[in-house]
Amino acid sequence: MSYNIKLGDVSKFIRGITFKPEDKVALGSDDAVVCMRTKNVQAELDETDLIAVPSVFVRRKEQYLKDGDILISTANSWELVGKCSWIENLKFKSTAGGFISILRGNQNKINSRYLYHWLASPPIQHALRHCGRQTTNISNLSFEQANSIIIPIPYADNPEKSLAEQRRIAAILDQADAIRKKRQQAINELNNLIPAIFAKCFGKYIDDKSCYVDLANVSEIVSGVTKGRKFNGKKTIILPYLRVANVQDGYLELSEIKEIEALPEDLEKYRLEYGDILLTEGGDFDKLGRGTMWEGQIENCIHQNHVFRVRVNHEILLPEYFDSFLQTQAAKYYFLRCAKKTSNLASINMTQLRKLPIPIPDMNIQKKYADSYHKHNEMSKFLGRTYLETDALFMSLVQQVFKGNL
Repeated sequence: MSYNIKLGDVSKFIRGITFKPEDKVALGSDDAVVCMRTKNVQAELDETDLIAVPSVFVRRKEQYLKDGDILISTANSWELVGKCSWIENLKFKSTAGGFISILRGNQNKINSRYLYHWLASPPIQHALRHCGRQTTNISNLSFEQANSIIIPIPYADNPEKSLAEQRRIAAILDQADAIRKKRQQAINELNNLIPAIFAKCFGKYIDDKSCYVDLANVSEIVSGVTKGRKFNGKKTIILPYLRVANVQDGYLELSEIKEIEALPEDLEKYRLEYGDILLTEGGDFDKLGRGTMWEGQIENCIHQNHVFRVRVNHEILLPEYFDSFLQTQAAKYYFLRCAKKTSNLASINMTQLRKLPIPIPDMNIQKKYADSYHKHNEMSKFLGRTYLETDALFMSLVQQVFKGNL
């Protein structure tokens, strides 16, 4: 039997500390304390980039982090308010910065791991975002509203039985979450494999500048159709087309494919073929020259003018090799170096893309690499499907748990 209890009845929000940038000290300094920031609050606590401040800035003892605490983003962009991390096995004496807060459960009333799973569930994340008070460009979590959110507590009239049931539920969710994380870990390890194979196969070519040629010498490069053209009464057709949003760094995002009005001859001119490499002309710095290989996922698909299509000469260059080359630092550095830049945007044009220097490896090595490339892609797709299935099952389990159905 579950009882609906207010969050504020079983836990407490503790505000983080405030300090100035010049107050920071080196990690490990005498009387220093690690200060967790917004960037540390990820699905798993990110401890790769830590800062420290003198402990004098920690005004109250409760502001020191404890195992079982939950860090929660309380001043951020609207969509990130409520994002949370679980605290366990801290290696350093730590506190929280001013844009995040500590949520600490009352150990006599609630199991902290049960509290974390509830807080991280999609419905509660959604509810927390709507507890934010919006300013010009930031949202601040209202503790008063958040404390009023109802949390289901099993057997709340019997604390001992309630905590035992909460521990049981949390253990089940932990086991399910561990399976999901193992799937993600397998994907991450697989994604690291193909760059390693590429470096082993082609490292000597990347370092040998004598084997480089301009991309234009080994490929055909075209820009795509322009939106909003005038057709002056000519017969047109409707075609699916790829936008910049569809072309990501190393993969295609095809969940939303839009259509465009075009001339019949545009289909032959711009139709994508298996093995075409698609690259974006720019936008944000992270979008500059990003691209991947087209595998014929959509019939009669064309591309817009902000997406370049590179069709390599297969007698000299294989698209699997070129696709992977685009992920190297050599290619990314070239695009950054020659791009037209503004304060926060960058772009390349057709001329610059045509001049991209690319090493030409032995074709036999390219073919062997292409075999590994396709095996990697097949395994990646399989693992991706299993992760989505596992994630969906976990989310379903979470929802059933907090509806009292477990």
